[in-house]
Amino acid sequence: MQAWETPLPLNERKELREVGFGLYEGDLNKNMLTDAAHLLGFASEAALMKASGEGTIHVDRIIDAIRQAEASGTPALEGVKSSGMAESYQQVSKRMVDSLTEIAQQAQKQGGGNVLVVTHGLAITTLLMALGDTSLNEQLHNASMTRLCYTDSGQFVIESINDMSYVKRGS
Repeated sequence: MQAWETPLPLNERKELREVGFGLYEGDLNKNMLTDAAHLLGFASEAALMKASGEGTIHVDRIIDAIRQAEASGTPALEGVKSSGMAESYQQVSKRMVDSLTEIAQQAQKQGGGNVLVVTHGLAITTLLMALGDTSLNEQLHNASMTRLCYTDSGQFVIESINDMSYVKRGS
């Protein structure tokens, strides 16, 4: 393992946070996804996840259904009004793309090179879809790596998704 002579700078960005779920924050994912499933015409959370795994429904519709369900109040928190904090797919994708673009452009100005960005699975999945990839039909593994290349023409190229090979190698 390489030791760094100079500590690397750490830059925290609120734009790279996970999707905001409003009233569902702190609740069970199953409750949130069940409510979204019903809004999307699925009988259960399991049916929604199956459709997602088959690629017949994508993260954009799921996030928007979560937002819509949160706006109506949740059955688990009956009588509690929406916090207004659940995000739409468009809000998440815009903040993720804008933030990554800003990071990439800053790196370009400093001569290029690798940049490590750490964020959350659903936020990454949203970013990938915003960049045009709809091939991901499973949840990202915790600690997986997704590699993007920012080209001189200002475009992102997706090089790998959900890569766990470094864990398998033990490095």
